Amino acid sequence: MNRADGGKAKYVAPEKAPVEAVLARASSAPLKPRDDSSDSSDSELEALATQAKQKKPKKSKVIRPLARLGAYCSSHHFPGNTHPEPFTRHPTSLIANHVYSFSEKMFAKYHEAYAAAIFEHNKKYLMRVYPFGLRFSSSNADPTEFWKRGAQLVALNWQKCDEGMMLNEGMFAGEGGYVLKPPGFRPGDAPPVFHKLDLTIDVIAASNMPLPEDDDTARGFEPYVKIEVHTTNENARPSDVKRKTKAKRGIDCVWDTTLEFKAVDGIIEKLTFVRFKVHDSELGRDDLAAWACVRLDRLQQGFRLVRLFDNEGRPSKGVILVKVSKSVY
Repeated sequence: MNRADGGKAKYVAPEKAPVEAVLARASSAPLKPRDDSSDSSDSELEALATQAKQKKPKKSKVIRPLARLGAYCSSHHFPGNTHPEPFTRHPTSLIANHVYSFSEKMFAKYHEAYAAAIFEHNKKYLMRVYPFGLRFSSSNADPTEFWKRGAQLVALNWQKCDEGMMLNEGMFAGEGGYVLKPPGFRPGDAPPVFHKLDLTIDVIAASNMPLPEDDDTARGFEPYVKIEVHTTNENARPSDVKRKTKAKRGIDCVWDTTLEFKAVDGIIEKLTFVRFKVHDSELGRDDLAAWACVRLDRLQQGFRLVRLFDNEGRPSKGVILVKVSKSVY
């Protein structure tokens, strides 16, 4: 899988320059006996030269250095319903370097009709999903919805630090931009195996927590920690995957609270995320102050310091001290 800012190239076949085309035509033309009384040869060369000046190469929307990468990863138009098995049998779907691109809405439409075929297709070939064009607020869908169906490239709107961007950070933090798919998602693999999770997190204390966006003093800051477990189970109830502490006061505080998650379904460790969010307890909407997101396979047991981002997605000096106990079975 590729980090959200990754992409693809539209392959454009190399074109001969006009002069090269003229020379090629001239060299391939059959030789005729020269007639010294005629200037036809000169006329032909003049005509070819004029033609070379008039013919301009078709302007490409992709710069040449990027277009050359299309030899490895080439965008192709999806054939749609023109074939009974468009994702697995259509000739375009068998091109080794092809990439299909879908908006999240089109992906949902095709997934409803071809769920199993899309998963099998994505074991061998690339697929990109991008945000629906009418997301005027630059929000994002949950990228795990596409990762768990095998999509390698999930584009996101980076203008807004929302759930999608947090999960993306959890997936790719420290990975250099790429993550190997888990077993069950690669070519030739048997279907993936889903597990259950018991997770206990003791939320002990925090220090230097950033304030919400519009706050400039810690006097009225009443933070609580909310922990969410994001799994591949679409039917998970919020009561099974969400817990929170009580509110305290200040940017340095102690909770000493145990949050437990028991027998959580749909666990594939590389596609499961534990998200920490610090909210300010207020009347009405509780503003987000800070957050962190950790992939389950990277969440180590014992006492840990969870480093926080602020609500704009910037690293902060804030940390939460927790004690983690987990069991995947």
